[in-house]
Amino acid sequence: MVNLFQSLVSKACRHVFNIRHQYVQYRQLRSKLDDSTCLIHIDFSENYSCRYHSEIQSAHFGGSHKQTTLHTGVLYVGQNDPVSFCTISDSRLHEPAAIWAYMDPVFKHLQSAYPQVVNVHMFSDGPTTQYRQRKNFFLFCTKLFDLGFKKGTWNFFEASHGKGAADGVGGVLKRTADRLVKHGTDLPNAVSVYEHLVEATNVELYFVSEDVVNDAVNSLNQMGVLPTVHGTMTLHQIHVNSINRGTLFYRDVSCFCSDVSSFCNCYKVRSFHFPQC
Repeated sequence: MVNLFQSLVSKACRHVFNIRHQYVQYRQLRSKLDDSTCLIHIDFSENYSCRYHSEIQSAHFGGSHKQTTLHTGVLYVGQNDPVSFCTISDSRLHEPAAIWAYMDPVFKHLQSAYPQVVNVHMFSDGPTTQYRQRKNFFLFCTKLFDLGFKKGTWNFFEASHGKGAADGVGGVLKRTADRLVKHGTDLPNAVSVYEHLVEATNVELYFVSEDVVNDAVNSLNQMGVLPTVHGTMTLHQIHVNSINRGTLFYRDVSCFCSDVSSFCNCYKVRSFHFPQC
C-alpha cells in the first residue's frame, strides 16, 4: 500500500506541475508577443441544438433538431486587442481534417489583416480524438506552411484543465442564439444560426459547409495510415518550421524561455518525421 501510495502521489505531483507550468508559459508567451507573432487559443464548444420559436409536439422527440458545430477561439497578434472568432458549420465532425477546414478562413483573415505575421502559436486542450493525435500533427507540420507561415508551436493544456477565453466565446454565441429564439427568430439550421449571429454579435464569424469538411477529410484519408508519434499521451508542445517540412520537435511541457520566434532545447526535445512528406 505504501508503494502504491507513492506511485499515485508521483502522478498527482506531475499532473499539478503540468497544470501550473502550462498556464505560466501561456501568460509568458502572451506578454512577449511581437508584431510578427500570433497566439491562437481554440476549443470546440458543445454543439448547438437548432430550434424554432414555436414548435409542434413532434419537434421535441428524436433527432428533430439539427446540430450546429461551433469551433471557437481568440486571436492575439502582438500587443493588439484580442479578436474573438468562431467557425460555424453544419458538419458534426470534430476530427483533425475538419479542424483545419474550420481554421482555414481564420488563417486567411489573419494573413489579410496582419500580413507581417509569420510565427503561429496554438493553444488548446488535448483530447486524442481532436487535437493531440498524429493526423493533426501531420497537418500542422505541412499545411501550416502551405498557408504561408514559417514557424509554429502547438501547445496543450493539462488534461481537464483547458478552459479559457475560447469557452467564453461559445457561451456568448449560445446565449445570443437562445435570446433570438425567445424573441421570435427561428434557427432551424447552421446557415440560419450563422446569418443571424453575424448581425447580433461582434465576434468574427465564418461559415464552413459540410461538403468542404468532407472534402478535407477525404483528402487526408488518401495519405494512408500515418505512423504514431511515440509519447503522444504525455507531450504538451510540438514545434515545426518550414525548413524541416514534415518534421516535428516535441517535449513533455511547453517552454518559451527564449525569443518567441525561436525554439530552445529545454525539457528533452525529441523529433519525429512523417515519411509521407
